[in-house]
Amino acid sequence: GEPWTGEAEMLYKSGKVFSAAVSDTPIRDEDGALIGMVRIVTDLTERKSIEDQQRFLVDAGAVLAATLDAESTIASIARLIVPELADCCLVDMVEEDRSIRRMHVPHADPAKLEVAREINRRYPLEPKSKNPIVDVIRAGRSRMLGRLSDEFIRLLAFDAKHLGVLRDLSYESGMIVPMMAHGKVLGAITLLSS
Repeated sequence: GEPWTGEAEMLYKSGKVFSAAVSDTPIRDEDGALIGMVRIVTDLTERKSIEDQQRFLVDAGAVLAATLDAESTIASIARLIVPELADCCLVDMVEEDRSIRRMHVPHADPAKLEVAREINRRYPLEPKSKNPIVDVIRAGRSRMLGRLSDEFIRLLAFDAKHLGVLRDLSYESGMIVPMMAHGKVLGAITLLSS
């Protein structure tokens, strides 16, 4: 019968578990007898997601700065990201000749993985393009993609067919993070969620 505040794991109607802040306040009548309880549940999914992303950025940066074999470390990070933080992870590496090579494309959905691989084969990134990933590599600054509008997806698309495929993949949000080591941009990791 005492007030209580804390965090708990709860279930959506769909059965999916989510983190919540819970506040229970007892309701008493004039005589002090317990007649009910008010429970306020605040879904913390979005906050937890942001905290996870920030933790990932710090951890990934520290790992990359400490390693000599950046490529194998990046491959390991990419495998850890999906499906923990995102449905799809793109890893783009800057080569010695300044060309951009896509390394690993893990995907939470095996059917979408083949589509993503086909996109990479057909549409390589050009260092002089206006693609947002190239912009992040050039500037060396992260970019949060809160809501992927159709206008933004058009920016990513190389042609009408590519645009159709990107729409079918139905990504809703994401982030592009430059990979830095010793002050040099090695490439970028792009996380996409549907």
